[in-house]
Amino acid sequence: IVDESDVVFLSVLPQQAASVVADLNFDADRHLLVSLVATAGLAELREGSGLPKEKVLKMICLPSVARHESVCLITPDPKDFPPLAELAPMFNAIGGYVATPDEKNFSGLMISTNLMGPVYGIMRQNREWLRNTIGLSKLEASQLISKMYLGMALDANRHLDNPDRIDELIAEQTPGGLNEQALENLKRLGTLDHFDRVNTATRSRIDGESDGWIDPEKHISHL
Repeated sequence: IVDESDVVFLSVLPQQAASVVADLNFDADRHLLVSLVATAGLAELREGSGLPKEKVLKMICLPSVARHESVCLITPDPKDFPPLAELAPMFNAIGGYVATPDEKNFSGLMISTNLMGPVYGIMRQNREWLRNTIGLSKLEASQLISKMYLGMALDANRHLDNPDRIDELIAEQTPGGLNEQALENLKRLGTLDHFDRVNTATRSRIDGESDGWIDPEKHISHL
């Protein structure tokens, strides 16, 4: 397969990445390597493949990118390396991309993909509240919550050229209304601040500084 390809996507388990790359015969004049393995470093990928730095790229995305409904995170920036620039039209076609020139900032970008689990957890919490309090069936509650979140996401996705879009959506909440009060209650409970702690812990794990688990007393349990 590699012999017949120009672009090779590496999508294996982290513990398999090094051995898989080492077993493949890359052509430095022809091949581009795109790794979807979050923990595989660029230096490791270059060494294992024998490809120069302008031929190796890391990409992280959510499953929804398969439906052209998400964005790819990549490093290095394709614009900085002519061979990799050939991939930019493909990334744009499947939803666009956000690039950073180095892995240090890339680990910060990766935090955005860490929102999927928490968002689904919040959706499930809201679904169960509807079931237990209102008496909706699991199907009814799931459909209601999913549609509500979809509507909110679509509203946020409009006018993406406006950097203040999310702030404007918050400001649009009716003064003294239920949404404004609910958001303020979350702030008073410290819920939003906890998201910052979770993101910091996750990045600490990505950077190899801790195991990523939060100790309520010590904040982060270090390796």
